[in-house]
Amino acid sequence: MTNPISLHLRQLTPVISYPVICPDYQLVFRDNNGMADIDSCPGTEFDGVVHLLPQEQIIRLDQIEGFYHRILVNVIDYQHQSHTVYVYKMNNTNEISSLPSERYLDIIVKGCEYHNVRPEYIDRLKREQPVIKRKKPIEFKSFTDITPNIFYSMEELVRHDGSDQTRQLWTSVNGKILEYAGLPANDHPDYELQKRFFAFFQPRYGGREMVFAMAKVLYEPLYKLPLNDEDMSDEHRAMIEDNFFDWVVKDTVQTSYWKPIGRLLCSKYP
Repeated sequence: MTNPISLHLRQLTPVISYPVICPDYQLVFRDNNGMADIDSCPGTEFDGVVHLLPQEQIIRLDQIEGFYHRILVNVIDYQHQSHTVYVYKMNNTNEISSLPSERYLDIIVKGCEYHNVRPEYIDRLKREQPVIKRKKPIEFKSFTDITPNIFYSMEELVRHDGSDQTRQLWTSVNGKILEYAGLPANDHPDYELQKRFFAFFQPRYGGREMVFAMAKVLYEPLYKLPLNDEDMSDEHRAMIEDNFFDWVVKDTVQTSYWKPIGRLLCSKYP
């Protein structure tokens, strides 16, 4: 994580940050969303930024990076001093390689520029790393397969936050309420993946409207930083919904676990 705004949105306040070279590793992008990861690769290197964080913030970052775990690597700062630091590595390294989004790479590049990473490395990222171009707003997708005239109150949504096992987990994205089918049987091939997913998703997005919370995770430099849910533009909300829609639809496993069931009874949603 290099970008200072991304750090701010996660309430992370480094004591000090400095650029480094990470030898014998390469930066890669994985899963359907093209998220950053590292692979051991002797003879290669990539540049990054080291942050010195208080212990309690490291613990919080571990929770934020729920699909990653920390590993120790050796890095060299620009004054040629060696350091042993933590780097987050994706839990499931069987995820296929994929292209990062233009938005995601922009955030990485801007963070590198802010922390004075070597210009030649930044230029290489810009020049050599292919990306998935940003969609135009007219291309945004949304959940449309919803039975008309079915509405639920915010109180009903909150009651389905996943803490009560007798109720299905609900979430709302841009006013569309989705229901999670629940964990499969213990011997089902999806069980471990869905168990990790539920542990990550439920405390963050269960029983709530997710667009503002997701706006912190999916920081998009094209939009202003919203102060609260009401401070988000309709286009920004639609972008968040499109991102979640793509995640559910692209992942055929997740598609089978989610279904739209109605709309949130709230005046700011169409």
